[in-house]
Amino acid sequence: MHNQKVNALAYRERRRFTHAEYLTLEERADAKSEFYQGEIYAVSGGQDMKKIEVHSQQRPGQWLSTQFTEGEFELVSLGTRLTLDDIYRDVHFQE
Repeated sequence: MHNQKVNALAYRERRRFTHAEYLTLEERADAKSEFYQGEIYAVSGGQDMKKIEVHSQQRPGQWLSTQFTEGEFELVSLGTRLTLDDIYRDVHFQE
């Protein structure tokens, strides 16, 4: 069974942020992100474990966010399945 967590809040309409709001959030955040046209996106790097977040559009403006920390996941728009081991091949975490 896959270890996954569905973010129910992701079903709400996406909120647009100002650049100042983004900078304030980024300053306090544990994980870093990118800002583009009012939306904030997670970026890779700075992790201490295998974790993938898959975002899938349910309908215009509504997205489902699912986190995987093990196993296999599907990228429907690309028509493929991957495992976390595929993504993290040759990545070594500090202990």
